[in-house]
Amino acid sequence: MHSTWLTGCLTLTILCLANVPADGAKVEVSERHSFSHACVAADHPLASEAGAEMLRRGGNVVDAAVATSFALSVVRPESCGIGGGGFLVYWDAAKRQAVAIDYRERAPAAASRDMYLGTDDKPADPRLSQVGGLAVAVPGEVAGLCWVLENYGTLDLPTVLKPAIRLAREGFVVDEMFVEAQRETLDDFKRHPEYVERYAALYEVYLNGGEPFTPGDRFHSPLGKVLELIAQQGANGFHRGAVAEAIVATVKEQGGIITREDFSAQQPVVREPVRGEYAGYEVISMPPPSSGGIAIIETLNILTAFERLHPQMSLTHLGQNDPLAVHVVT
Repeated sequence: MHSTWLTGCLTLTILCLANVPADGAKVEVSERHSFSHACVAADHPLASEAGAEMLRRGGNVVDAAVATSFALSVVRPESCGIGGGGFLVYWDAAKRQAVAIDYRERAPAAASRDMYLGTDDKPADPRLSQVGGLAVAVPGEVAGLCWVLENYGTLDLPTVLKPAIRLAREGFVVDEMFVEAQRETLDDFKRHPEYVERYAALYEVYLNGGEPFTPGDRFHSPLGKVLELIAQQGANGFHRGAVAEAIVATVKEQGGIITREDFSAQQPVVREPVRGEYAGYEVISMPPPSSGGIAIIETLNILTAFERLHPQMSLTHLGQNDPLAVHVVT
């Protein structure tokens, strides 16, 4: 019988390997932790704590994942958020079944394949697909997380949203990553001075009026009210009503084509996971439109063939902290 190994564990292992120095120097491990029940790992410790709080309340892994995701919307606004989307692979141990939930953003119904193309008189502007209203897709994060919680979670939505709402209302101490994202965005604003007026709310709130924070400053996120609406009304608090109308109006002001119908129609899609094998483990991951699952499984297939030819170079033989393992993986 094969063991089941979700690709999050594999990705974490590869990321750890990527930090190993290639010059043969001794690897220093700063901290080791052992967990007998569960653990939560996210891009910010406060988001991890949000998930751990759900586990302490008696919640399951889905409760923890949803709480963590909403908390990341607050503490990592530059890379995560309710204005985007995501993927989730869930293993139902009782049913011995894996499901893949796709709640990535969708193109508006009015989108077309030539919407970013230029004409004979006017060349294409590459930034149309990167900045402004036409670059905005229909968010799927809220619909997806609420659906996942309803179908696989055990705690109610207000409980799961409490940590994110608390972080937004009470504020949190910003770290170097937050400040660096501010600086990079402000550099873009300096290259395009018109952005200050065009994206005034972003400039005044998230960019602190052009004065980046220093690590240790406290930031109060404006997402608190929206998260409270979601806690009260579920996905409708975001995909219908005042929030949806405000987003649609703002996107249209910036040249976008999203409609209220696009917002209200957004629903997650349940897909069959992709599967592979490596070292006696079954690997389960996200199928397209995610590229990650296919890339990981194909990488492991190549690695398996390589290790058959060169068993002395196998990851099992080399060990995690051997610099040669980094070369093999890369």
